[in-house]
Amino acid sequence: MLAVIYLRETWFFSHPHDDHFGALSQLLGAADAPQIQMIYGSLPDLDWLKAHGVGPQDTSPYEQLLEALRKAHQTVAELALGQEMAIDSLRLEVLGVRNLEIHTNAINNSSLVLRV
Repeated sequence: MLAVIYLRETWFFSHPHDDHFGALSQLLGAADAPQIQMIYGSLPDLDWLKAHGVGPQDTSPYEQLLEALRKAHQTVAELALGQEMAIDSLRLEVLGVRNLEIHTNAINNSSLVLRV
């Protein structure tokens, strides 16, 4: 079923690497930043990341993001495989979500994949 959403400030996480969310960590704490209305993703929990990430270079920025989200009273809306949505004039379909069974190059290989 297609959910139609009218938002301007929407953020999508493909996977928990700092180069994909680092800017949001900073924006959430900035008084003059745009107000992010909705954040979507399919992210693993911190314990999985600690077990399957490379090390502190993966976990430390992710912990900072989780803290920034908490302080900003924001959550990440979980996307489901096959889910369809429209945001303004864009139509999106979720083709891939996190797969906790993947352990080789786990973070990249367990990314959110969208068709736009």
